[in-house]
Amino acid sequence: MRYFLKLRYDGTSFHGWQKLQGFPTVQGLIQESLSSIFNRPISIHGCGRTDSGVHAQKYYAHLDCEEVEKSKFIYRLNRMLPSSIEIIDLLDVLSSAHAQRDATERTYAYHISTHKDPFTYPFSYWLPYSIDLQALNEISTLLINTRNFTAFTKTPDRQKNLDCTVTEAVWLRDHENSVIFRIKADHFLRGMIRLLVGHMLNTFAGKSSFDEIKKGLNSGLRPPFFHMAPPQGLHLVDIKYPYLD
Repeated sequence: MRYFLKLRYDGTSFHGWQKLQGFPTVQGLIQESLSSIFNRPISIHGCGRTDSGVHAQKYYAHLDCEEVEKSKFIYRLNRMLPSSIEIIDLLDVLSSAHAQRDATERTYAYHISTHKDPFTYPFSYWLPYSIDLQALNEISTLLINTRNFTAFTKTPDRQKNLDCTVTEAVWLRDHENSVIFRIKADHFLRGMIRLLVGHMLNTFAGKSSFDEIKKGLNSGLRPPFFHMAPPQGLHLVDIKYPYLD
């Protein structure tokens, strides 16, 4: 049978999602636990890569295995995994279902704290100066009308499709000392969100400008300062499939 694992994880101590020899990753640890449960090698395919230190509040991965009793299986798997990974559900899907290819929409949120707080630090980026949300939203509206994001990916030469359809890009105040950048698209390029956030925030530090970002979006040429926002602020918060609620 093919199942979708629905899970979430704190990416602080992991070198991203994808299995890497000699490094702890979310995929690697889950596969080790599943292989132990079934007493044979088990592979899972995730809905996408997350970089080292990036978090996922909602994530899906598919696997093929014999039929299991779901509640017992979830309980056993969670007991084997570290507290930084939680298996939320196990979903029946068609044998052709694919966690990565079938996803129609992904939503990320980048969390920024304007007040130093050791209890929020692992999940947000501390920025020690005030943020002009109106100015940031003027920049982020450009993303809705942009298709090609060649200028805002770490590896343009390794990706076949550099076009993304962004349907939401907005800066919001979460509460007095924090803001969130929320962005939704059909898919994202490697490093795209952290590069966009980094360049937008650099406008306040005088290292970038509205015009440079606009030029990069229009021309595909990378702005002169290649700056990625730190990974801990980035969270995958939602992912949509045509056959899941």
